[in-house]
Amino acid sequence: MSELKPGDAKVDIVPMLKGYGDRYSQDFERIGISCSVEGLEQAVVKADEIHMNSIFSNLILNAKDALEECEDDRQKEIKVTVGRKDDDNGSFFVIKVADNGPGIPEEHLNEIFEPFFSTKPTSGTGLGLGIVRRLVQLYGGKIEVESKAGEGTRFSVTLPYHI
Repeated sequence: MSELKPGDAKVDIVPMLKGYGDRYSQDFERIGISCSVEGLEQAVVKADEIHMNSIFSNLILNAKDALEECEDDRQKEIKVTVGRKDDDNGSFFVIKVADNGPGIPEEHLNEIFEPFFSTKPTSGTGLGLGIVRRLVQLYGGKIEVESKAGEGTRFSVTLPYHI
């Protein structure tokens, strides 16, 4: 991980995000998940497409796994929103991946980005979110998480608008 170099290709994140609905459609249908992408129609960043795919596929699959654990009859949803914000530090895309699953216990929120930490009882290595954070930081961005037990989790990825 220490030798990762940022890519410099133009990568439109929106079609990538919309493609996950097709890519994971069988799992989503089996579990009963609706997945939507809303907001901007285009979000082009200067990056390596593999890095961007690693970030967002990890967040989508974690949301899917969380919703798969739900044993109640709620409508299971993954909602992705793509926006833009401008402030004194520059222009940024803000991509939010939210689910209405069981949420992350508050005592674990500070640990989820640590290597080998996992809340999944039977799967996962605990490397995913650590890698996601490292990749987001590689591009000068940040990742934040909000979660409430029984209501779901929302990850916000902020990436600089370079192009």
